[in-house]
Amino acid sequence: MRVSIILAAAGAVLIALAIVLFLFTASSSDILTLATDIVNKLNASQPVALKPGANITLTSPEAAVLVINSTRPLPIMPANATAYSGGLEVALVTPNISTYIVNNYTETVVIRYALVSLPAAKIASSLSYALAAFALGVLGSALLIIAAALYALKR
Repeated sequence: MRVSIILAAAGAVLIALAIVLFLFTASSSDILTLATDIVNKLNASQPVALKPGANITLTSPEAAVLVINSTRPLPIMPANATAYSGGLEVALVTPNISTYIVNNYTETVVIRYALVSLPAAKIASSLSYALAAFALGVLGSALLIIAAALYALKR
Protein backbone atom coordinates (compact mmCIF):
# COMPACT_ATOMS: atom_id res chain seq x y z
CA MET A 1 0.00 0.00 0.00
CA ARG A 2 2.85 2.37 0.82
CA VAL A 3 4.51 1.74 -2.54
CA SER A 4 1.32 2.63 -4.41
CA ILE A 5 0.98 5.90 -2.48
CA ILE A 6 4.60 6.83 -3.19
CA LEU A 7 4.19 5.97 -6.90
CA ALA A 8 0.94 7.96 -7.10
CA ALA A 9 2.58 10.98 -5.47
CA ALA A 10 5.58 10.74 -7.82
CA GLY A 11 3.25 10.46 -10.83
CA ALA A 12 1.23 13.48 -9.73
CA VAL A 13 4.41 15.52 -9.21
CA LEU A 14 5.71 14.58 -12.67
CA ILE A 15 2.41 15.54 -14.30
CA ALA A 16 2.39 18.88 -12.46
CA LEU A 17 6.01 19.47 -13.51
CA ALA A 18 5.10 18.68 -17.12
CA ILE A 19 2.25 21.21 -17.05
CA VAL A 20 4.48 23.90 -15.54
CA LEU A 21 7.27 23.16 -18.03
CA PHE A 22 4.87 23.38 -20.97
CA LEU A 23 3.03 26.52 -19.88
CA PHE A 24 5.76 28.63 -18.31
CA THR A 25 8.89 28.07 -20.37
CA ALA A 26 10.24 29.63 -23.53
CA SER A 27 7.79 27.70 -25.68
CA SER A 28 4.75 29.62 -24.48
CA SER A 29 6.46 33.00 -24.71
CA ASP A 30 7.79 32.20 -28.20
CA ILE A 31 4.34 31.15 -29.37
CA LEU A 32 2.79 34.29 -27.89
CA THR A 33 5.44 36.48 -29.55
CA LEU A 34 4.90 34.75 -32.89
CA ALA A 35 1.12 35.15 -32.64
CA THR A 36 1.50 38.85 -31.78
CA ASP A 37 3.88 39.38 -34.72
CA ILE A 38 1.45 37.68 -37.09
CA VAL A 39 -1.54 39.74 -35.92
CA ASN A 40 0.41 43.02 -36.07
CA LYS A 41 1.80 42.35 -39.56
CA LEU A 42 -1.58 41.16 -40.86
CA ASN A 43 -3.31 44.28 -39.51
CA ALA A 44 -0.60 46.54 -40.98
CA SER A 45 -0.72 44.94 -44.44
CA GLN A 46 -2.57 46.65 -47.27
CA PRO A 47 -5.39 44.81 -49.07
CA VAL A 48 -4.34 43.37 -52.42
CA ALA A 49 -6.82 42.64 -55.22
CA LEU A 50 -5.83 39.37 -56.86
CA LYS A 51 -7.39 39.08 -60.32
CA PRO A 52 -8.45 35.71 -61.75
CA GLY A 53 -5.40 33.66 -62.76
CA ALA A 54 -2.99 36.07 -61.04
CA ASN A 55 -0.56 35.12 -58.30
CA ILE A 56 1.71 36.64 -55.67
CA THR A 57 5.25 35.29 -55.31
CA LEU A 58 6.93 35.25 -51.89
CA THR A 59 10.36 34.03 -50.80
CA SER A 60 11.78 33.85 -47.30
CA PRO A 61 15.43 33.19 -46.34
CA GLU A 62 14.30 31.08 -43.38
CA ALA A 63 11.28 28.99 -42.44
CA ALA A 64 8.21 31.19 -42.11
CA VAL A 65 4.49 31.24 -41.45
CA LEU A 66 2.28 32.72 -44.15
CA VAL A 67 -1.12 33.98 -42.98
CA ILE A 68 -3.71 35.07 -45.53
CA ASN A 69 -6.98 36.80 -44.72
CA SER A 70 -9.41 36.31 -47.60
CA THR A 71 -13.04 35.52 -48.32
CA ARG A 72 -12.11 32.28 -50.10
CA PRO A 73 -9.37 29.71 -49.57
CA LEU A 74 -6.60 30.25 -52.12
CA PRO A 75 -4.16 27.60 -53.29
CA ILE A 76 -0.65 28.03 -51.94
CA MET A 77 2.09 26.41 -54.00
CA PRO A 78 4.11 24.45 -53.04
CA ALA A 79 1.52 23.18 -50.59
CA ASN A 80 3.14 22.68 -47.22
CA ALA A 81 1.04 22.27 -44.09
CA THR A 82 -1.96 24.54 -44.66
CA ALA A 83 -5.18 25.20 -42.76
CA TYR A 84 -8.19 27.41 -43.58
CA SER A 85 -10.78 28.55 -41.06
CA GLY A 86 -13.02 31.58 -40.84
CA GLY A 87 -11.32 33.54 -43.60
CA LEU A 88 -7.77 32.90 -42.34
CA GLU A 89 -5.43 30.57 -44.15
CA VAL A 90 -2.15 29.56 -42.52
CA ALA A 91 0.72 27.84 -44.32
CA LEU A 92 4.31 26.95 -43.55
CA VAL A 93 6.82 28.36 -46.04
CA THR A 94 10.02 26.49 -46.89
CA PRO A 95 13.21 28.60 -46.79
CA ASN A 96 14.65 29.89 -50.09
CA ILE A 97 11.84 28.40 -52.19
CA SER A 98 9.34 30.59 -54.03
CA THR A 99 5.83 30.29 -52.66
CA TYR A 100 2.86 31.33 -54.76
CA ILE A 101 -0.59 32.51 -53.67
CA VAL A 102 -2.79 31.73 -56.67
CA ASN A 103 -6.30 32.96 -57.52
CA ASN A 104 -7.98 30.09 -59.38
CA TYR A 105 -11.42 31.68 -59.14
CA THR A 106 -13.25 33.49 -61.93
CA GLU A 107 -13.60 36.64 -59.86
CA THR A 108 -11.19 38.99 -58.13
CA VAL A 109 -10.34 38.08 -54.54
CA VAL A 110 -9.16 40.73 -52.08
CA ILE A 111 -6.58 39.44 -49.62
CA ARG A 112 -4.30 40.64 -46.86
CA TYR A 113 -1.27 38.57 -46.02
CA ALA A 114 1.66 38.47 -43.62
CA LEU A 115 4.87 36.47 -43.84
CA VAL A 116 6.52 36.00 -40.44
CA SER A 117 9.86 34.20 -40.15
CA LEU A 118 10.47 31.38 -37.68
CA PRO A 119 14.02 31.53 -36.32
CA ALA A 120 15.50 28.02 -36.05
CA ALA A 121 16.84 28.58 -32.52
CA LYS A 122 13.41 29.50 -31.17
CA ILE A 123 11.77 26.56 -32.92
CA ALA A 124 14.34 24.13 -31.50
CA SER A 125 14.00 25.58 -28.00
CA SER A 126 10.21 25.49 -28.05
CA LEU A 127 10.12 21.99 -29.48
CA SER A 128 12.59 20.65 -26.92
CA TYR A 129 10.58 22.08 -24.01
CA ALA A 130 7.34 20.72 -25.43
CA LEU A 131 8.84 17.25 -25.95
CA ALA A 132 10.30 17.21 -22.44
CA ALA A 133 6.92 18.21 -21.00
CA PHE A 134 5.19 15.50 -23.03
CA ALA A 135 7.70 12.85 -21.86
CA LEU A 136 7.27 13.87 -18.21
CA GLY A 137 3.49 13.77 -18.61
CA VAL A 138 3.59 10.26 -20.09
CA LEU A 139 5.93 9.04 -17.36
CA GLY A 140 3.75 10.59 -14.65
CA SER A 141 0.64 9.01 -16.14
CA ALA A 142 2.34 5.61 -16.28
CA LEU A 143 3.33 5.92 -12.61
CA LEU A 144 -0.26 6.79 -11.69
CA ILE A 145 -1.57 3.74 -13.59
CA ILE A 146 0.97 1.44 -11.93
CA ALA A 147 0.10 2.90 -8.53
CA ALA A 148 -3.59 2.31 -9.13
CA ALA A 149 -2.95 -1.28 -10.22
CA LEU A 150 -0.78 -1.98 -7.16
CA TYR A 151 -3.41 -0.47 -4.89
CA ALA A 152 -6.15 -2.57 -6.46
CA LEU A 153 -4.08 -5.77 -6.16
CA LYS A 154 -3.29 -5.19 -2.46
CA ARG A 155 -6.95 -4.67 -1.50
